[in-house]
Amino acid sequence: MPPSDPKPWPQRGSLPCVRNNSVYRYFLVLGLASAAATLLAWVTGTSAIVGPAAIAALALLAISCQGYPSLKVFTFTFWVLTGTVAALFYPAAFLNWGGFQLSRLNVPLIQLIMFGSLDECCPN
Repeated sequence: MPPSDPKPWPQRGSLPCVRNNSVYRYFLVLGLASAAATLLAWVTGTSAIVGPAAIAALALLAISCQGYPSLKVFTFTFWVLTGTVAALFYPAAFLNWGGFQLSRLNVPLIQLIMFGSLDECCPN
């Protein structure tokens, strides 16, 4: 007879030790505060703060979405927006790294995006 099965694996995405805790609420509050700081800096014309505050706001909101089941579907969207805003405010960081032209990664990235999600739509 096989030994008795130990505790079953937790379901995907369930981390009770983190979900019962209010960590995600802190990320949400910090993200909303950063978004408010972004708007305030933009309205007052403090352009040096707008970029970092906008990037921080979107990243914190992306992390906070993981704590709420109804918002979890927006996590990827917030990460894409975070990367886009970072590229708009700091374009030099996205042109080359140590002499390597990042534009050479465009085609593999598009292939990964297009064909990397086939396992979700076609599990067989």
